[in-house]
Amino acid sequence: MGEAERAFGSREPGTDPEWIRYFDHAEYSDEVAHCHRDLGHSDVARRLAEQSLAASSGEEYARSRVFTRLVLAAAVLGQGEVEEACSMGSAVIPQVRATSSARCVGYLGDFVRRVAPYRDQPEAGRFLRRARDVVGVGMSTAGQ
Repeated sequence: MGEAERAFGSREPGTDPEWIRYFDHAEYSDEVAHCHRDLGHSDVARRLAEQSLAASSGEEYARSRVFTRLVLAAAVLGQGEVEEACSMGSAVIPQVRATSSARCVGYLGDFVRRVAPYRDQPEAGRFLRRARDVVGVGMSTAGQ
């Protein structure tokens, strides 16, 4: 990640090839947030996901923001804030539906698996029931 940060920091955006021009600070923060989420560094993942969302705009990045919102929800869950994380997850469900993206559904499914151990908590149970319709098969026992 240190090498990626150095490379990203030293690039000259005006000279980037067409295929990578979309990769701005919001995208970079999102990618690093994913890494920290997967490493269990919830505080860093949360901060970076929040930065990414604050820097992101435009409808063309709606799918990316779904990914980032679910990474943020997972980071919040990793901080032990089950109710807040599930509220965030519930707020993303309509956006997952709107994107019609299998990858977005996959990200939601990953978050469902992370929330499943908390299913006895009211907000987690509500989230799991809402997510069941979107994630579908394989999730039926997670929300019960």
